[in-house]
Amino acid sequence: MTKRQSVSDLHAAHDLARDNRTFQTSSQDAGCFCCVSIFPAQKVTKWCPDKIQGRWKDNVTALCPYCGVDSVIFDAQHVLSLPWLGDMEQQWFSLIGRRKEISDGKA
Repeated sequence: MTKRQSVSDLHAAHDLARDNRTFQTSSQDAGCFCCVSIFPAQKVTKWCPDKIQGRWKDNVTALCPYCGVDSVIFDAQHVLSLPWLGDMEQQWFSLIGRRKEISDGKA
């Protein structure tokens, strides 16, 4: 069983998924904390713009090759593991599903 990350650590790690294109070339692998998967860094071929220091920059944030969400972190930025990505998914995406259940009247 892995130690759960603190909420503040997970919030800090979330920023790694922004403006991360420069990390692709120095990475072997990447991971997505939306679909909780690890894959070769070179599988990332789509990028989206992001607002960095108040200015929009084109094609700087990685999109997951499987789910298409901008929740990709490269191994040059952080050690990747499925449990850690699972913690990130729970922090950032599990509430989305919960909100849908509530709005659908299932909760």
